[in-house]
Amino acid sequence: MVIKKKSWEVHFSRIIGIFLLITGLLILFNAPRIKDYNIKDSSNIHINNIWDFFVAFFDELVRILHHYIGNFPVIAAIIVLLFGVFVLLVGRTLRRTTHYDYDISVFYIGLTIILMIVIMMTMFQVYSFASFLFIIPFAIHVGYVVYKNELNPMHRKKHYLWIIISYGLCYFISQFAMNHNIDAQNVKPIDVMSVNLFFILLWCLSQMSVWISLYLRRSLPVSDEDIEQFHEERYSRVKNNRLTRKIYTLAEGFYQKLQNFKQATLEKFNSEEAIAKRKRRNEKWKEIIKIEEDDIPRWMRRPKWLKKSYIEWISTVVLFLFTFIEFNNRNGLFLSGEWKLSQIQYVFEWLTLFIMMLLIILYAYFNYTTNYKNKNNFGKLFVISALFFEIATTFFVSAIQTSQFSVFITPISFLLLLFVTPAFIIHLKKSF
Repeated sequence: MVIKKKSWEVHFSRIIGIFLLITGLLILFNAPRIKDYNIKDSSNIHINNIWDFFVAFFDELVRILHHYIGNFPVIAAIIVLLFGVFVLLVGRTLRRTTHYDYDISVFYIGLTIILMIVIMMTMFQVYSFASFLFIIPFAIHVGYVVYKNELNPMHRKKHYLWIIISYGLCYFISQFAMNHNIDAQNVKPIDVMSVNLFFILLWCLSQMSVWISLYLRRSLPVSDEDIEQFHEERYSRVKNNRLTRKIYTLAEGFYQKLQNFKQATLEKFNSEEAIAKRKRRNEKWKEIIKIEEDDIPRWMRRPKWLKKSYIEWISTVVLFLFTFIEFNNRNGLFLSGEWKLSQIQYVFEWLTLFIMMLLIILYAYFNYTTNYKNKNNFGKLFVISALFFEIATTFFVSAIQTSQFSVFITPISFLLLLFVTPAFIIHLKKSF
């Protein structure tokens, strides 16, 4: 069992506990508003400064809390506060001793499930039933984290693509549901911003929670040799604190069953029959989508002088140019003086364009490092995938629905899609 000097499991526990304490205090201080929330008051909010914007931003969370805990906000606040204190005590215990590592690992698995349920409940207010689709990428992501050591590192690109595509498709579908709810006046633009921020925070906390659980489980001794070595070398974080044999006997039995299940699954997956079946399926798909050079008209073929790296750089310049122009146009809103909450979609667009600009700049950096230094290929994969799904979603949503969050008009988004798609495909086909 290796104890890291940085003790990230302790730090993550503290972060989760502090977040719960802050959430509990916010619920407690806003209990009257949560209990007697009036949606008509939020429509009259004027935003003159950053504080007014924060008030409007928090108003959506109050609305969600009113929906779920409107009848007992004080009780809910006390429960969240006590739970936050408990998580901080768990972090303190992790720092002092390994005596309860197994029990704490089980606790953090339960906490991960609770956080994901809260994420689903929060997103349901904006994305309706489409929010439940995110169970799929959550499961794939957590499964990858759990079985990462057992997966073939030579196929890491495929593993990441499973995660990227699952998140991307769920994002694509959820945007249609969101725009439908906005058109039906079930939600407001500020609702979307608040829920998305809360989603990001809870998602990060859930990843911390599952990491703590996996770290503690992998660091536990699960055999007689490990237990004997533990007693000889004193792995306890407190000198005179030792794990009892009973706890390790239970842990050994649990891990033996877990290892048997994992081994059976891996043997079935890596059996000759399964490998042959996957190979036949892959060959079948390759034959279906295989395109020979003669199948492409001469006028559609890429000139030999036009290198793939040139296409990527051209795509980068075009994406940055149009994004910067739209971003500069949105800046006028913040210099125009007083504006109402009904105009909050412009802020959403400004934030989206700002994030896109950062991604494009990062993509330009990865272009340089991958083409000239042959590194950061996975970073480039994540960035170009995010740009592709964002632009594709923007185009299809604006073309099919009346969207209040389209950062580009339909012709511009179609033009950007024409440039980002080749860059996306080029990097997908690259071997790394």
